[in-house]
Formats: sequence, C-alpha cells, structure tokens
Amino acid sequence: DGDAVFDLGDNIVQNGGFENSPDGAGGVTNVPNGNTTIVPGWEVTTGNVDVVTDSSAFQALEGERHIDLNGTSALGGITQTLNTQIGETYFVSFLITADPIVANGRSVSPQRNPQPISLS
Repeated sequence: DGDAVFDLGDNIVQNGGFENSPDGAGGVTNVPNGNTTIVPGWEVTTGNVDVVTDSSAFQALEGERHIDLNGTSALGGITQTLNTQIGETYFVSFLITADPIVANGRSVSPQRNPQPISLS
C-alpha cells in the first residue's frame, strides 16, 4: 500500500502525558518554580505551572491531565533532560496550544538549550 512503517523504539520521555501527577482541589494542582517531585520527570524552571484535571476549558489530548504554563500566579516553564546517544536519531513530538480562556494574543516559544526552536 506504500505506507512507510517506522520502529520508533522506546519512549525516552518520562511522564510525557503528565498522568503520574496528583489530582488537585478543583481539578488544579499548582507546581512552584524549582519543583521536581509533584510532576515526576519534569522540573518547573520559571514561575509556576498548573497540573489540570478539570476538563471544562478543554480536554487533554491523551489521558486526563495537561500542564497549564500560565500558572496560578506566574507564567511558567518546564524542562526534562532526555538521555540520548551520540549518532542516534530521535523523533520528538508534543502538543502545545494557547489557553483558550486567557490567550488574548499571547504566543508560545519552545526553547532548547535555551535557543528557540521552530515548530512545524
């Protein structure tokens, strides 16, 4: 049929869907800057973020949780270091969208080391 089939190998992202995170009061758990334990595998690098289980604004793509980078009291960021091997090729994908409640023309700018990366 002409469709290519790829062996994507092991998933090297820890807790990529944020499902290994707590259920907060009212469907939101605030995670402060520097925290590495509330959302295992991830560190909050600036401001704060919210783990959201309340789907009244929008549904998570997979599972029941998503991260709101527009935290409870400050714009936040998250990071995770991926263990890779020199010479290997990796496929990284993620879903990112503006918060439909507070977007108001704001944009997102993912970064790597900390240079902006392009999204396509």
